Amino acid sequence: MVWTLVGDSPTPNRVFTRPLDNNEVGFFYDGTFNGVADMVEHYMVQTTQNSLFEFTNVARTWIALKRIFPLLGAVTRETDYEATSASFTIVEANLGVTRPGEIDLLTANSEVEVHNFVEQLISGPRQLSSDLLSRVYIFSREDNPGSYHVAIHIAHLITDGMSALTLVRTFFDILSLPPTIHIPDLEARLALCVGSENLNPHSNLPLARRRWRRAIGWVIHHIRDPKIQGGMSIPRKITTYTPYRVPRPKRLTTAFTEEESTLVIANCRKHGITFGAALPILGQLGSSRLLHRRYIRGGIEKNEWEWRRIQPCNTRGPLDYRRHLNKDWYADGGSEVVALGISYLFITHPFMPSVSDEWIAHNRHALEDGSPPFPALLSQGRFVLRSNTIKHQFKKLLTHPLLFEIASARLPTGQPLRKQAGRFWRKIHQGGELDEPEEHVPSVLTDNIIYHNGGSSMGNYYPQTKADEDFAAEPTIRVIDSWEKLCARPTELYLGSITQDKKLSIFVSWDGNTYEDSVVEEWLEEVKLATHHYLCQPL
Repeated sequence: MVWTLVGDSPTPNRVFTRPLDNNEVGFFYDGTFNGVADMVEHYMVQTTQNSLFEFTNVARTWIALKRIFPLLGAVTRETDYEATSASFTIVEANLGVTRPGEIDLLTANSEVEVHNFVEQLISGPRQLSSDLLSRVYIFSREDNPGSYHVAIHIAHLITDGMSALTLVRTFFDILSLPPTIHIPDLEARLALCVGSENLNPHSNLPLARRRWRRAIGWVIHHIRDPKIQGGMSIPRKITTYTPYRVPRPKRLTTAFTEEESTLVIANCRKHGITFGAALPILGQLGSSRLLHRRYIRGGIEKNEWEWRRIQPCNTRGPLDYRRHLNKDWYADGGSEVVALGISYLFITHPFMPSVSDEWIAHNRHALEDGSPPFPALLSQGRFVLRSNTIKHQFKKLLTHPLLFEIASARLPTGQPLRKQAGRFWRKIHQGGELDEPEEHVPSVLTDNIIYHNGGSSMGNYYPQTKADEDFAAEPTIRVIDSWEKLCARPTELYLGSITQDKKLSIFVSWDGNTYEDSVVEEWLEEVKLATHHYLCQPL
């Protein structure tokens, strides 16, 4: 997955191409499904220097960004209609100019107006394409002079959560600082933008040894994968058409105060866990309270309840893969290149905490909110134990000597379905029909593998710019608030967290075709209550 020079044109008219790796090609086909997995990084900022947001300065910034992160200016093409393969092409001349559609300068009369616009970027017709993988929208607020919104719309096949934060920070750095004439060497930057499958951390080993490792990684994956069985999630509706129906992406965030956030982190340290390890348990506790409430009021039948009580909890989520790849690449700048750099973790933990029917009969009339209190479901000690179990699973997976090879073996398995989803959607969008009738797919009382949710913790981040550091008394640009939007996949339920400006936030993204808004809102509120109960205790 390395770059190849096409032809013999000299600088600045060179053309480079490379195949997408298996991870990238999956997101390529997601994108053809009306922009599934596309992202928007949305920031509201204030400045006293309105000239920073004039077109000339924004264009200068965007061109500099493309030269630093050349995938922003790439185009993609499917190279084999029958196989799952596609390629990047980068035309050097395109990196030194702004192409039509890359920059839009707009005005808005309110914050709500901007949010509605961004919502349409995610839920409406796709505004990106194979020829335009990234765009930036700048809104000046007519109702609030000096306030601006920056929305960077970007395809997931050239970024991920962590590199999107790098992109935003670099954007504001360049925007707010004086122009420079340094132009990065394109070939050096492209060397950082190779597929992760080409960044074997054991590339120094003999070829025969690497082949042996790859074969054993394939075997381990195919032994592990069938062991993921059972599972359940919060109430949802799925049919045979759901994988091919354009999702209705939704997102909801709940925030903690600075004092509460400090307590959460302090309690995690006290118990020797990370919040990322605690989050799957908090999500499961939220589900337990939600499901108990429905069972107690008669909304869940006895046979379904007993089935749910014994199901394992399967969760999955992205892993920032960069530090586990080639160490020379990482040290040379791979840690902060804007490109796709994730792998995936699959975690299973025990059945949901629950109380007996006898407990419910004895305490039914004393329940303040229709569900058992947290101490009746899981003690503080058991909560810490379960969180430590997750932490040890993370450690076991991440320190496995064949981590790279196992991850590489897993990637191709989901690509045909993602490709098929995009093609089926285009067929329906053009007035065609699927060959099979729509049928209900059971989410309970089934032997199917069910993932409770996806998720990850992005840790502590705040996009401080160099201007903030150099002129702390009077920052050039001050970040007021930020939001990330993601076009969820069909059936997706994603629970994440991030700490910004010393405040912890928990967010959930979901497909509105699969989950009712009221159910997800109730679940997130229960996750927050669980966090308060187990991790906001005074030290």
